[in-house]
Amino acid sequence: DPAGLTPRPAVLDPLARIVGRPFADAARETDFGPYGEREQLNPRPIDLNPGPGAWLIYLRANDRVLSRPRVVNGSEAPRMAPTALGRAMLSDPSERSAVLAALVDRALADPGHEDSREIIRSIAKLAVSLNGLPPSTFDVFRLLETFPLLGPMILYGAAANEIEPILRLADNLKMAWCLVPQSYWKEAWEVWGEHFSATFPDNLGDVAKLMTGKRAALLHHEPSLAPLLGMSGSSEPITVIANSFLNRSGDRIRTEISNPFRPRFEALLPNWPFGRQFWRAADAPILAARIARGEMTEPLGDDELTAIKDIARAHPRYFTAAFAAQFGAW
Repeated sequence: DPAGLTPRPAVLDPLARIVGRPFADAARETDFGPYGEREQLNPRPIDLNPGPGAWLIYLRANDRVLSRPRVVNGSEAPRMAPTALGRAMLSDPSERSAVLAALVDRALADPGHEDSREIIRSIAKLAVSLNGLPPSTFDVFRLLETFPLLGPMILYGAAANEIEPILRLADNLKMAWCLVPQSYWKEAWEVWGEHFSATFPDNLGDVAKLMTGKRAALLHHEPSLAPLLGMSGSSEPITVIANSFLNRSGDRIRTEISNPFRPRFEALLPNWPFGRQFWRAADAPILAARIARGEMTEPLGDDELTAIKDIARAHPRYFTAAFAAQFGAW
């Protein structure tokens, strides 16, 4: 609200609490106490001095974020940020995106360096801490859309129990994990494998278990990544997989939505032996696999990306099988 820190629209939730994150250490959420019934029924600007530097302040109820985060400046100058990411977050708002991009670019230029790993782990820590905050809250996550190595580096550097919340970042970004080319997954695997092997040279068997455990966690939550992570795909022809999909799920395929992949990518897609109303669903994993194989570098439009993510979510069995089969069809 222009008159102060007042939720618009009004919040009515008995569990609402005022929370905030300092820009210097955005993975740390501080609870400033309840946003009580009196304040909810008679909203007034929240009087809050959160602490040194700039903060994001919002209302939360458990894992639900109830209000849009607002920037509040504390009465004291910001303290030194504990990480390179925190120092970049303290940049002038007009420069922050460029500073963060330069930070990530530097880290990915030498991803095996200790400083690079620290930056990547700090991004992972922030991602795991979101707990309902949309990733677009922080400019650094938008860099997953433009730095394809960043995602695999974050994921392979994460603990197994951190992988699922990191994968969820893609739900609200203009990206999909299955579109990250295989070469970046391989590079991240090698960088982290070399790091853990150098750190634990006398326990290489445990290092192998650690890395395969990370891969298993990735596949548990995102099965379509199997061919990108070096796992063999289906040997069935694409048309057999597609026909089985139609026989199994034809009545659940949304046929009223136009196909954004054609005619733009007509030359890259099959001439399916069934009705065109099903081609949007059938095309999505085929085009995704061609992108992941590096056959196509032309950026997707919003409608095309949305369609791929929609089909992967609505028909995961077909998408995973067709993606793997197309990826292996050299």
